[in-house]
Amino acid sequence: MTKKRARVKVKSAAVTRTQVAAEFGRKKARQRRQQWKKRAMLASGGVVLSYVVVTAVWSMATGQFAQRVTRTNEALWQRTADMGFRLDQITLKGRKHADVASIKDALGVEQGGPILAISLADIKAKLEAIPEVKTVAITRHLPNELAITITERTPAAWWQKDGKQQLIDAHGVVLSREKYRQTRGLPVVVGEDAPRHVGELVLLLDSVPSIKPDVVAAVRVGQRRWNIELSREIVVMLPENDPQAAWQRFAGLVEREGLFTKAIRSVDMRVEDRVFIMPAEQHHNPITLTNARDT
Repeated sequence: MTKKRARVKVKSAAVTRTQVAAEFGRKKARQRRQQWKKRAMLASGGVVLSYVVVTAVWSMATGQFAQRVTRTNEALWQRTADMGFRLDQITLKGRKHADVASIKDALGVEQGGPILAISLADIKAKLEAIPEVKTVAITRHLPNELAITITERTPAAWWQKDGKQQLIDAHGVVLSREKYRQTRGLPVVVGEDAPRHVGELVLLLDSVPSIKPDVVAAVRVGQRRWNIELSREIVVMLPENDPQAAWQRFAGLVEREGLFTKAIRSVDMRVEDRVFIMPAEQHHNPITLTNARDT
């Protein structure tokens, strides 16, 4: 049986100073080469980065970047249209007074265009900018239809300013009188801030339907309260606070005291526990009603 030979480690001869110096020189040379490679790579990266930045800035400055994005988006939307998602029909509901041409301009869409590219928010904002349009609801019925429902504004009063009268709705928006025919019976409101408060006035008058037909005008006094002028040349002075409660009290007086059958020119409701009634004749003394007669 053969025996395995043992491995023998042979110690190298002593290294001379010349060999050490040569090895040191080779290491330094390798380090210098590695440093130069790193510097070259960093410099190349900086050049590439600078080129990208300069190109991007130049593209944005000249509009080419935006043009490229636009062209890309247009190509994408056109591809969806080619797949069948194109606008073929628009259904519009609720329009009675708004101008048709203004609606078409606000839509700004073309038949056959990509329906997915249409901004419903933009169309909604443009339609609601039309004076006669109050609210808009838009639904996209894929693949090819837009359904639009319009809620139009309703005339609430005539706003008189500088001798001229303008038709306004309950939010004070000025409407075109030529587009609305049903304006008979609307009250006239007077005062710089009257349009901002006409909604409150409408609610107040609606709370007593029996007296509403007798209302001719409403005048804002000191931008704080209303004076209501009735067809019988009676002025009802309402308080600044809780005018609706005072108006209800006045309606009760009309029913119980028969005020419309009396020769009076004003009813002052500004004090909560008293009512001051001025007769039509100047030489007659005013009548004061307290809560005892008002309840």
